[in-house]
Amino acid sequence: AGTSLVSTVDPLRIFDSRSVGGVGQVAVPVQVAGLGGVPAGATSAMLALTLVTGEQATSVFAHPCNEGYGSGNAVAVQPNRVTTAVVPVRLSGGQVCITSIKPANVIVDVVGAG
Repeated sequence: AGTSLVSTVDPLRIFDSRSVGGVGQVAVPVQVAGLGGVPAGATSAMLALTLVTGEQATSVFAHPCNEGYGSGNAVAVQPNRVTTAVVPVRLSGGQVCITSIKPANVIVDVVGAG
């Protein structure tokens, strides 16, 4: 496997689950490639994941859609918190999938791509 260089892009909000009722254990595909300054052929990205939890702690995963969530990056958050983490992700078909162990709202901003 090769190495993909990631360059910064102007931050762009590409997904906000508050408009669709949140994220859970079913993977939600989010288009990354071709949006804002992200090249259409991008294979990786840097994402700022902002997690808004309710009464339960959870872990949220950003992973290639053609692989299980264990192949991606996880962010753990305590109940009733808002937490942001910047994570590198591999894309599949220009998309990343977002999965959460317990229901949570997830906001995704792209900040880099390669």
